[in-house]
Amino acid sequence: MIELKKEIKWNSFEICIDGNSYTDDGIFEITSDDFLIFSESRYKEKTRNGLIDALSNAKRAIDCQVDWIISYLGYDYMNFKEEKYPYLKKAIEEFEAELNPYINCSFKLRFIQALEIAPTFLISKIREIRNKMEHNYILPNEEEVREAIEIAKLFVNATQNIVLHKNTTNYFLYNTNTNKLTDNYSFPTPNIGVSFGFIKEGHAQIKVRSSLTEDKFIFNAECNEYIYFVKTALTNKFYYLPSLFGCDIEREHIKYEITYA
Repeated sequence: MIELKKEIKWNSFEICIDGNSYTDDGIFEITSDDFLIFSESRYKEKTRNGLIDALSNAKRAIDCQVDWIISYLGYDYMNFKEEKYPYLKKAIEEFEAELNPYINCSFKLRFIQALEIAPTFLISKIREIRNKMEHNYILPNEEEVREAIEIAKLFVNATQNIVLHKNTTNYFLYNTNTNKLTDNYSFPTPNIGVSFGFIKEGHAQIKVRSSLTEDKFIFNAECNEYIYFVKTALTNKFYYLPSLFGCDIEREHIKYEITYA
């Protein structure tokens, strides 16, 4: 995509967000919401077995949601390892350097946190839930289990809202001071269009195209650039884009305005 870098003046460009598309088709037969229902049902029993099962299902709700996010974004949640995605570790560490996050957690949770899908305090609370029963073998009390369920609910609802509704899946880039949208809703030229879409269940891709050529560039989870496009879409931090197009410019000089179609 290096040939596209000259089309945009990265010190003065606009992002036009052209809608948000998503699918809520089920990836898993059992969802995180199901596990939350199971958890609350067992909690109401207030028995020893009930509390243990309630805590276990709260944990499963979180695990299921983490795997759903990973799968929804186009990665293989069953083989989500550095060996399969060797570029991810470097990208996660780069994102973490900006966030000062809680990093003493699994690779999957670091990924979720690095993309700013879940806040730091939730990640640390989730770890506490995991350790409480699995490693310390301590019987949780009612208050602790209630807290675990509430944290699981907050995690599931907050992350699902971000991934489905706050994810900028379609946008255009063009230079500032060009003509705005015309009557037929065409975009100023030159422009670059970026879109996120689904090939099939659990498989996503990002398409990049230029108004000046017929070329299309397609990225999936196997590509180094993919994670940066995903991060940009989830956070609207468009300063990641110039480097993806081969432009070496200091971040302080990257200037853009966000508009909506």
